[in-house]
Amino acid sequence: RRSSDLAYFEEAVHESPVEKSRVRFVTLSYFPSDGTISIVEPRVPNSGLQGGTLLKRGKVPATIRQREERPDEAYVNINHLNVGTVIKIYGQWYTLYDCDQATRELMNELGMEVPQGSVPPPDQTLSNARLRQSLYDTRNTSPKSRWGVKSQEFEGDGGVRGRRFNEDHGKTLRFYAQWDDRESVGGVVRELEVRFYIEDGTISIKESQSTNEAVLAAFLKRQRLPRDLNAQTKAAELTFAGRKNGIRETFTGKPHSYYEAEDLYVGLDLNVFGRHVILTDCDLFTREYYMDYIGIRQGEPIVGYGDAKKLNAQNTVGRRDQTQECLPPHTGFGDPEDAAVSCKSLILTAPRKRLPLSEDGEVLRYELKFDAPERPEDNMRRFLLNYYVDDGEIMLQESTVGNTGFTGGRFLRKQRICTNPEEIADPRVKPVYLTQKDLYLGKKLQINKFKFVITQVDLHTHNYLSYKDSIAEARKMGLAPETDPVDYEKVKEALKALQQYITVRYINLTEAFRAFDEDKDNKITIGEMKKALRSSNVTSKDAEAMAVLRALDKSGNGYVSYTDWFNCLGKHDLDVNLGTEDGTGSSGSPDSPQAAAVVSSGSDDPYAKQKALQVYSSSAVAKEQLIKRDRTLKKLKEKLESRHLNCFEMFRMISNQPRAFKGRRSDINAITNIEKDSFITPVQLKRCVQETLGLMFTEGEMAILLEFYFPEMERADYGRRSDIQKDQLIDLTFFQTRFNEMVRIGSLDNRDGTASSLINTRLY
Repeated sequence: RRSSDLAYFEEAVHESPVEKSRVRFVTLSYFPSDGTISIVEPRVPNSGLQGGTLLKRGKVPATIRQREERPDEAYVNINHLNVGTVIKIYGQWYTLYDCDQATRELMNELGMEVPQGSVPPPDQTLSNARLRQSLYDTRNTSPKSRWGVKSQEFEGDGGVRGRRFNEDHGKTLRFYAQWDDRESVGGVVRELEVRFYIEDGTISIKESQSTNEAVLAAFLKRQRLPRDLNAQTKAAELTFAGRKNGIRETFTGKPHSYYEAEDLYVGLDLNVFGRHVILTDCDLFTREYYMDYIGIRQGEPIVGYGDAKKLNAQNTVGRRDQTQECLPPHTGFGDPEDAAVSCKSLILTAPRKRLPLSEDGEVLRYELKFDAPERPEDNMRRFLLNYYVDDGEIMLQESTVGNTGFTGGRFLRKQRICTNPEEIADPRVKPVYLTQKDLYLGKKLQINKFKFVITQVDLHTHNYLSYKDSIAEARKMGLAPETDPVDYEKVKEALKALQQYITVRYINLTEAFRAFDEDKDNKITIGEMKKALRSSNVTSKDAEAMAVLRALDKSGNGYVSYTDWFNCLGKHDLDVNLGTEDGTGSSGSPDSPQAAAVVSSGSDDPYAKQKALQVYSSSAVAKEQLIKRDRTLKKLKEKLESRHLNCFEMFRMISNQPRAFKGRRSDINAITNIEKDSFITPVQLKRCVQETLGLMFTEGEMAILLEFYFPEMERADYGRRSDIQKDQLIDLTFFQTRFNEMVRIGSLDNRDGTASSLINTRLY
């Protein structure tokens, strides 16, 4: 239950010269259940006042005067509300002049005497608003407004349009149609959707997705559709007479020259400005509307036209030769793909980038010279051809040869070379590009009308090609896996990078596991692992991703569960097995699957099997060791070059190091080097690497450095801490030789280092 009181308050009007104050009437409601109050002002049309809720339902604190009268009541309640009282609510004074019958009965039950209601003061602004509203209502009940339109008075056609707008606004008759345009060049059968708007008799047509070329677009914008296109002329008038919705329509000379709702039916040949559109079907609302309001029964759908997609497919087979893409001849500038972009679209965009042909990252180098040059001075010119295995592109550089007059430099930028430039003048002939198979000793090449012959290949290219041939033959015999051997040092680095990425990117391992597990099946498959490692820039090789998954898969299920994930990556030091599928370790082990393949081979010569197994096993192990050596030497070379620019300064920095490590009782040799030696000892090299250069090498990596610089030193002496006896020394000349070897190793700049140089022998 609630009590409702009728109240008013006066509002000062400072902006109007006509009135000084305004009386606003409200309804004050009190809810006895929780002691809340709400105030609502009724809305009066054409009064300029918004009306609505002035005070949301809630408890109203009592004022100081009200607290003095009733000290025990902190909020306004029914004792403060009675007819004839004036109450202050949030700074506004409200006068209660009456209440409803239910409120009177409730207050009488509570023992309160309720006086009779009084007449509120009149409000001139509200009276004028009600007068305008009554005049408006009276005018709209006049005979002229027989259509019930209250916005303005209509006569004749205007009244009909007003009635149709009120009754039929939003009602649309929808027909399905087809337009057969196969007679024109490149024409197809198009499926259309015809909509007739009942409120004003306009028609719009939209094209459906019936062909690959078709788009969801407007076939005809909304307008009145004339029956005869040749009969329409413009009306020569400058007034608003004869206009509909503010738009002057064309005059056809006949009273019923536009399509109306009565003219549309299934099977009609609709004339859309000279295009013959056949109405084949309509929706359920259209059928019911024609039956209820017009009395016309629409016919059954027309199925003789068939599916537009099938008709277009049949038509495409017949005219495939007519619409074959014909591009103009190549201009010679850029690749043919670049030139074809300007013929296919007005907006020039770069063609789609070619995917890498492989993941080797190798660069093969060949030496070239001119083939039978016309000028004698061209006989001494030499060129270096770099072939990039990833994308099949080449770059040509001219070497500097003294006393020839040619300074050298880049002769051809990195690009693909077409081997049939004369044939691609015919647009139907596709270009054939230079590949790795076309590059060998004695091969004659024609590059941009220059004729070359390959004279030499460098050692790395020779070893790379030999390794590829050996692996291919080993795979034919079943001695080698189908994929290239995995560098497990790189797999360890990938695992460390993955652990760092998870630490930085995610809050905990659980969040990382959920992010990697895309299908939410509580396991990370090889596809999810490849995608995650590629997106996190850890590795892009599928073989390394497979090795990472095998390292994390402790249970051997072929996927990574949450238990495997937490047990492997939750430790500070990674404890994983980086072996093959059977967990035996190196791929060159005698117990590996490749060795088993040798034993089960079908060859009749057991000596050939044993020899092939030894070659393959030794080459795989040597390749892995050499990769580690090259990586270690490359790190040292980069650190030395960052400190000094020449070998003499590097040698001087190392030779000035003390010849002993500091211990509990350090002597003068462990603190300084008074003699300023002209040679380098092993301890000086180790102290320079660890203390000066800051390279925290492991014992294996430090052994690689000592073996590289001190080849005659015994491995048992690698860990000694003093070189007082000076039995192992290298001078400046030997240091320069070793450093040049390090530069050569670092200049190869490939992923496998020089490891491929060991595997240069046949496997049989």
